[in-house]
Amino acid sequence: MSAPQPPFDPWQAPQPPFDPRRGPLPPLEPRQVPHPPFDPRQPPMPPGGDRGSGLELFGIIAGAVLTVVAGLPMLLFIDVVVQAHFGPPREDPHGYPELFGSVIAVMLSGPTSSGLIILIVCAVLRRQRKRRRMAQQSYDDRLHP
Repeated sequence: MSAPQPPFDPWQAPQPPFDPRRGPLPPLEPRQVPHPPFDPRQPPMPPGGDRGSGLELFGIIAGAVLTVVAGLPMLLFIDVVVQAHFGPPREDPHGYPELFGSVIAVMLSGPTSSGLIILIVCAVLRRQRKRRRMAQQSYDDRLHP
């Protein structure tokens, strides 16, 4: 008969694996993977740092403007469609606001989603450029104290 197992305690340190023929196995050593702060294939940055071309900032502003300019009318047309659908039928017997409002809202969803995509992509690119600049600066500080 085997010895009873103690109840599982998630706060207890994990035990090394056990092999019945050889006893407990030695703990696994963590792999030491060198993680450089920058890609060594990249050319070194100029002395002033990587300031960027300003294209990301322009994309962020253009994406935000496009999203707001196309998104607000889209939301207003969606509101018209919802009010026509759930409103009293004697105010709109033919359903034209529901028909045309939904078509126009679908047409405005294209520029709205395009503006959001431009905004998100440019913001991510700007953040990556900033992180790469900070990593290069910390590497330079360690290299030339």
